[in-house]
Amino acid sequence: MLELDPEEHRDESDRLLLQVIEAQPYSELAGKAKDLRGSIASRDLRADQPDGLRQDAVSYCLQALQLFEGMDHQRFLAVLSEVAAVGQGGLQINEPAPPAASRPCPAAGATWPWPA
Repeated sequence: MLELDPEEHRDESDRLLLQVIEAQPYSELAGKAKDLRGSIASRDLRADQPDGLRQDAVSYCLQALQLFEGMDHQRFLAVLSEVAAVGQGGLQINEPAPPAASRPCPAAGATWPWPA
């Protein structure tokens, strides 16, 4: 369906791919379904963006770099551990959270845009 017309069949394809993943989460087929969902997300991220860049993502990366600059090694590792823990739950990259949905990152001493 995605090869025929990616725009027309995007939502239905995503729904079916999710069903495959839920039915057999550790199978080879689920791995392929995850890869296809990744390609959908990648295409969606770049759609309607100048030069393929999302300004919110660029802003978040810049904020992280500014926080990391001058951070001592021990604090950096604490922040890295917290980011890894949040990332394990998955991030909804296709649904940017409003600022009110941000939560504090105690190790960084800042508020970052990830799910609470």
